Amino acid sequence: MATDEGGKCTKFQCLIIARFTVAIVVAVLAFASIVVVLTAGLRREDISLSFTHGHIQAAQVLWLKNETNLTHYRGKMDEIFTIYEPAVRVDLWVSMDAHIPTGRANTTCNITTVLVFDMPNAPTFTGLTQIALIKINKALRKQSLDRWIHMTDKNTLSYIARTYGGMSEFTAMLQVNMTISSGVGRTPTNSTQYCWPVTIGHSRSTTAKKVTCKPSHHIDYAADSVALAPPPPPGPPMLRRGRVRRGNGRRGRRILTTASREGYGAQAVACDVAAPARGFPRIQPHSTRSALPAPGNNGLSHQDPDPAMEGADRGGEDEMHLATATAQGRPHTSDQQGKETS
Repeated sequence: MATDEGGKCTKFQCLIIARFTVAIVVAVLAFASIVVVLTAGLRREDISLSFTHGHIQAAQVLWLKNETNLTHYRGKMDEIFTIYEPAVRVDLWVSMDAHIPTGRANTTCNITTVLVFDMPNAPTFTGLTQIALIKINKALRKQSLDRWIHMTDKNTLSYIARTYGGMSEFTAMLQVNMTISSGVGRTPTNSTQYCWPVTIGHSRSTTAKKVTCKPSHHIDYAADSVALAPPPPPGPPMLRRGRVRRGNGRRGRRILTTASREGYGAQAVACDVAAPARGFPRIQPHSTRSALPAPGNNGLSHQDPDPAMEGADRGGEDEMHLATATAQGRPHTSDQQGKETS
């Protein structure tokens, strides 16, 4: 660009520079205005949810308790065994608040479903398992929701009784699915938020702080959780241990303790042991009676055999072995038979 002898721009040249500067400023302001309008119209409606005191209160205990008295006849103290069974129904009080950062008064939030994930190793997500799906379909009025919900799913109640029997509460993560609409004629948008750690149980805390949820585009830890599947069909009972009582002739009396594979209980079966003409002794069901679960099934235990009875049971075992060996045409080699032969 040409300059005068003193190195200064001419009057015409300065006017051209000023025009270019004004045009650039106007273009920038126009572009910024368009961006603001589009952002305000198309941005995501982020709503911050929170659970009051980080707790969901149950109206009653989460399980049913069944106690059984076991009486001993040889000087031992009586024992009480407790079995926790699923409740028929659990009523939960849900209280949550919503905060809209944009401050729009015409924004409506409708809670559709809430998924409950068990956190057995809280605060970590190890073993995170979906245990319940609760349908709400309720709009937040005055940016809050307070209502009773009823949990009646048998799989969920069985899981709670089996895992947390005897405990008043447990820790969970909640996945809240909702739809957000703002203004008339606009299509509602779907939003998902995760809230943890939230306690669920028959207890109450008015001093605990609220738990604020996080949007799904910030965290998605529950995406790979394992949903609670229907329980498998019961399998054949497994033999735990047995005891033979002294019988008359070639028949004995055997007490068998069996436990189901699912670990929901055990059963003591009294059977007749008879020596057939061929083959091995067959066991014929005779009668059944209630018994306690085998050890290792949710912390439950059963009565061990009395050591004093083991010596008396050996006579019945010898008689059964003798009857079996005689039917198969083989000599009996017990010490008692050797004494009689000599």
